[in-house]
Parts: sequence; structure tokens; C-alpha cells
Amino acid sequence: MKILIVLLFAFCTPLSFAKTKAKSAPPPPPREPAAPQRDSQEDVEALDSLINSANPPPLPEKDELTKLAKLMIEKSPTVRVALESWQMAQLSTKSTQAKMLPSANISNSFGKKGPDRWNFPGPSNDYGSLLLSMNEVLYDNGATLNTLEQNQKAEERLRLDFEYKRDQQLLAVAQAYMDLSQSLQAAQLDEAKRKILGRQYAFMDSQFRQGYKSRRDVLRLESAMRRLQLDTLSDETNIVVNRTHLLDLLGAKAEDLENLKIKGEETGAVEEPGSGTDAPLKLEEHRRLKILRSREQEADIGVRLAQRDYWPQLKLQSDATYTNDNYLQSNATTGPNVFWSWDALVVVSWTIWDWGIKHNTLQTARVAATQQADKNAQEELDLDMTLKQLMRTLTEFKTSLNLSYELMTLERQNYTSLENDYRSGKSGYLDLITSINDYVDARSRFMTAYFNLRRQKLAYEFHRGDLFKNLIPE
Repeated sequence: MKILIVLLFAFCTPLSFAKTKAKSAPPPPPREPAAPQRDSQEDVEALDSLINSANPPPLPEKDELTKLAKLMIEKSPTVRVALESWQMAQLSTKSTQAKMLPSANISNSFGKKGPDRWNFPGPSNDYGSLLLSMNEVLYDNGATLNTLEQNQKAEERLRLDFEYKRDQQLLAVAQAYMDLSQSLQAAQLDEAKRKILGRQYAFMDSQFRQGYKSRRDVLRLESAMRRLQLDTLSDETNIVVNRTHLLDLLGAKAEDLENLKIKGEETGAVEEPGSGTDAPLKLEEHRRLKILRSREQEADIGVRLAQRDYWPQLKLQSDATYTNDNYLQSNATTGPNVFWSWDALVVVSWTIWDWGIKHNTLQTARVAATQQADKNAQEELDLDMTLKQLMRTLTEFKTSLNLSYELMTLERQNYTSLENDYRSGKSGYLDLITSINDYVDARSRFMTAYFNLRRQKLAYEFHRGDLFKNLIPE
């Protein structure tokens, strides 16, 4: 009996000790759920759909920009005003040329004319007179020739001015289109980032409620979402502002822009630096410089005209006249009321005293010519500086685009590596979030650099004089 009791005690004691140990031992820590691979994969696909990761696409088609350029040519008041000024200069040149040819005039007078003696009612006092004349100024001391030369210079200047203002307006429209495209791209990037952060926030909030994540992690995501909301609001405002600015430049109505259904230009490949497409701009070939030179020549001709008016005037003119008085009362083709006359006269005139009016006019013309030369010199210096700055900026933007593309490529590789580490449990979720933000930021930098270069290349084409034919090919 004693042996049985001892055996029972020896058997029960380990069981009791094991139960006591089991009750007093702390519970094992809960295991964190596996990484949501499906959400991460969706993040990758969402980013890859917006980010040119490996090879940028070719340059986009210019269909939208060409349509906008044609609409601007058709609707813009600025372009119409410049065109109308050129047309008026053409008409002025034709009028000056016509003054060098003979002119014919006809004058017909009829009505009532009183008799030599007042005799009422008396005979009929109906009266009619016919005058035919032809005259020609054979020589006018060179005034007409100088005026014609001045008008021709003005016509050429206004032609260049029309092309310059047309292309200047085209440049403004094209750059506004790039601004709108960049805003639309930024809005798309915001939408992609919003979806990614939304999925991240839902996962993080679920982890926080289960006790796996801290409140600090959730707050970091909430802060990121608030910053994104501010960026989205700013980008949406920029879209509205850029659309309005584009409409103003086009001189069109809102429905005209809606009918075009503008989608904006996508970022794409551009030429590498030193590719030979951006040859240095030559100041001597610039249209603006030709306009300035033409203005200076017009001012010099104005001085010559004032000099000719200041000194004695010599004119050679001829006239031929047919007069028929009282043709209503007589059918006769000869008689005292019908006569022919002609003359060829040399006319010499000289204003010997006018209180200095013509002298002051000559001095004013000379001062105006000097003033125009000084203005041209300053504007030529400004234009030369603008062209040199444009070439420096063009090189800078090309370098910036290449660097931003390299940064975007590195950030993508970093994101891919962290995403793989996160799936295998080697990195945390916040590291993945930071990598995504850096990836999107690099994409944004690339987008900004791309559109900066596109705007600068448009300015380069404008100063070269190729913008119109590039945007509106024949």
C-alpha cells in the first residue's frame, strides 16, 4: 500500500509542476501578418503605368498643338491687327507709286445761274459746265521717290513685324499649352499617389487597430495624405488658370477649347546635349534686328524729306483741259463757251520766311533719327544678351533632364529592391512608403525638367524663325 502511494505521488508531481509552469509562463508574442503582396504589386503597376521607367517614349505627335496654332491664327486679335497694319502699308506703297503716273479728272457742274441783268421771270437760267483735265508731275525734286522708298521700307518692316508678332503669339500659345500639359500630368501623378497612399493608409489603420503598429506610423501617413491634398488642390487650380490663359492667348471662346478635347502632351524623349540640333543663334539673322534696321532707315529717309522741303522746290508739271460752259443750253462743240487748254510749267518755290517752322521740322527729323539709332543700339544689346542666355539655359535644361532621368531610374531601382525586401520581411513598411515618395518625387522632377526643356526649345525655334513652319507645316 505504501509503495502504491509513493508511485502515485511521483507520477502526479511532474504533471502538476508542468501545469503550474504552463499557467505562469507568458503567452507567446503574436506574429505579425504577412506583407500584403497584392497591395504592393498594385502599387508597382500603378507607378509603372505613369512613370517612364526603362525607355522614354518617342516625341509626342503635334496634332493638338498644330490645331491650337491654327485656331490662334484664325481667332487672335493680336495677329489680325499686325496683318492689317501690313496690308495698310501695302496700300500706302501702291498709292505712292500711282502718284508717279498721269491722273485724269472730270468735273460736272449744273444748276441755276442768274443772267447778267436781273429779269424775273426772264429766260431760262439753267446752267451746266463740263471740265476734263489731265495732269502729270514730271519732277518734284525727288520728294515722291523718297516717299516711295520710305513706304517700301515701312511695308517690309511691317511684314517682318507681322511675322514676328504672329510667331511671338504662337510661342506664347505653345508655352501655355506646355504649362497646361504639365498641370494635367501633375494631376495624374497626384491621383496615382492618392490611390497608393489610400491603400497604405487602410492597411496601416488595420494594423494599428490590431495593435501591430503605433499611432505614430498612422499619423505619418495622415500627414502625407494631407500634403497630397494640398498639392492636388494647387494642381487643379493651375489647370483652370492655364486653360483660361490659353483661351486668352487664342482669342477664342471656351467651347472652342472644349471641342478640341485637349489631353496635353505626354513626357517623352528629347535630344541629347550636343546632338547638333541647337546651333548657336546668330544675331545678324534675327528678324527683330532686321525690323530695327528698317526703322532706322525710315528715320533717315524722313530727314532727307525734311531737307528737301527746307530748300527751294523745283517742279515740272503739265496739264491738258477741256471746258464746255453751259452745255445744257447748247449743242455746239465750238464757240466762246467751248475751249481747250494745255500747259507745261516749271515751278520754282521757296519759303523765305516762316518763323523757323521748316528749320524746326528738319531738326526734329534729325533728332528722331538719332533717337531711333540709340533705341536700336540698346535693343540690339538686349537681344544679343537674350540669345546668349537662351543658349546657356537650353544647355542647362538638357543637363537637368538627363540628371533627373538618371535620378528617376535610380529611385525606381531602389523602390524595386525595397519592395522585394519588404515581401521577404527584410525591410519595414515605412521604408517602402519613403521609397514610393522618393520615386514619385523623382518622376515629378523629371516631368518638370522635361517641360522646362520643351518650353526652352520652343523659344529657340522662335528666335531662329522656324516656329511657324514647325507648328503649321505646309
